[in-house]
Amino acid sequence: MRKEFLLGICALVGVGTIQKVHAQNKRPNVLFILTDDENINTLGCYGNNVTTPNIDKLAKNGIRFTNANVVHTVCSPSRYSIITGRYYDNNYHPKFLKNFPSDKPSCVGNTIMLENDGMNLAGVLKQNGYNTGFVGKFHLGRHEVLGTNRNWKANGLKTYGRDEDPRVNSEMNQKLKSNHKWWCNAIKEFGFDYVNGVYSANMREFFNKNMNAHNVEWTADASIKFIEQQKDKADPFFLFVGTTYPHGPAPEKKVNGKYIASLDADPSITGEGIVLDGKEEKIAARQKIKNSIKKDQDKKSATAQWWDASVGAIIAKLKETGQYENTLIIYTSDHGKRNGSKTTLYEGGVHVPLIVHWANNIKSERIYNNIVGSIDITPTILDVCDANIPSKMKMDGISFKSVIEGQEKATREALLLRMGYACGVKTNNWKYIALRYPVADEKAIQQGKTFIGHRKETISQPYYMLHKQLSQKAAKNNKHYFERNQLFEYKKDKRENKNLYLENKMVAAKMHSIMAKELQKVNSKRSYGEFVGTDKAAFNHLKFVINYPE
Repeated sequence: MRKEFLLGICALVGVGTIQKVHAQNKRPNVLFILTDDENINTLGCYGNNVTTPNIDKLAKNGIRFTNANVVHTVCSPSRYSIITGRYYDNNYHPKFLKNFPSDKPSCVGNTIMLENDGMNLAGVLKQNGYNTGFVGKFHLGRHEVLGTNRNWKANGLKTYGRDEDPRVNSEMNQKLKSNHKWWCNAIKEFGFDYVNGVYSANMREFFNKNMNAHNVEWTADASIKFIEQQKDKADPFFLFVGTTYPHGPAPEKKVNGKYIASLDADPSITGEGIVLDGKEEKIAARQKIKNSIKKDQDKKSATAQWWDASVGAIIAKLKETGQYENTLIIYTSDHGKRNGSKTTLYEGGVHVPLIVHWANNIKSERIYNNIVGSIDITPTILDVCDANIPSKMKMDGISFKSVIEGQEKATREALLLRMGYACGVKTNNWKYIALRYPVADEKAIQQGKTFIGHRKETISQPYYMLHKQLSQKAAKNNKHYFERNQLFEYKKDKRENKNLYLENKMVAAKMHSIMAKELQKVNSKRSYGEFVGTDKAAFNHLKFVINYPE
């Protein structure tokens, strides 16, 4: 009895010590959760019939943003903007500038590379005394080994066959462990102390059919390990958690009654080889979720429960270690994909969920309806963390710390959107999209020359960006895709079916003017039609410039 009593006292003292340590941390910890291709309609807290109780609870006791937007709608560019607060036009990585000199229009693909000078969210927080961690999908560097595995060996990575199985091939298993360690070390260079549970990009970049499935428990487990390491440390932490969910392979897809890329995939297969520790049941309880699913239930709800349970496990560890109350939790996605709108500037691509939760400072549910952008996340976190920002750290975003503190006033008038040759501007009620090509392409179009589409079909104008497969889908599913000027009252016309550009000239003129101003802010040298670096000889005959009312 005495022994049990003493153990109880020790436990209470231990908990008290942990709480005391974290009470001294006036600066908050930061948990940033980034999903992949997640639409606004996949969370219960946004009014949808899906089961996501843990994420919903973050919103119920936090701020739910109803007009949050990414500024780029494909993985690498979007992730770059989120972690730097910069548009990709202001990327200064040598490889980017080689492809797109700063005075030329840019047409990106999915190969944006993060600069390795530490001028990003993690790097700056690390300079300010934060312990920094990264878990999950990266997709921001070493693209030379992502598109092909032919040069892996030359770069220090180990190769294996497309059909090899790490469950029966111990040599492949060791190669996966070696490659995972290689990627962990590569990502640390960008400002992270701890890197684990890494996916270099998507699962297909393993170049192996047995690896092509999600494993959200592995992601959660790596996150939990980092949080556990921080519990007795005096300095605050920043943890970036980038899940592969719900990007392809579609987690909700069933083959012969099985969720082959999610709930029914082999949980022992991870990006670092075979791991057998039963964590799939401890963290997300796959079998329990499958047993609870009715046959007629929305398939997406099943996999949403699965991911939500992993988020719940991470939050539970924060609570267990006494770090929950003073942790700023931000949940969002790198872009959406509704209506084939990935790689476009339509709502299905740009409009994303955004939830901000901070138990110490946000005491009840709040809804914020004004516009915010993904480039605003890094400035906000640095602002909340009272970070000293180096003069070299250039950002295009605007902090919405005031919103977290309780203000309802809009932090910005408009948000610039970029996707290759398309550029848009969005306000609280209107969206204007312009499509402008470099002079050489414009001349070719006017001369009646044609271009080659994804399936070798003939198209009259180039796609917005270099990824032809995604662009072909976007062009097929959005009827205004190739129109040079588009104006939408997007809250009333959610599918953006009606282009109001010609019938609402006053609003069109105002939005045109706002976009020109926003473009000048971002990069006054990089040309873009009549908006920046006007070439009247090339553009006037196309009648792009409109006469503004006085």
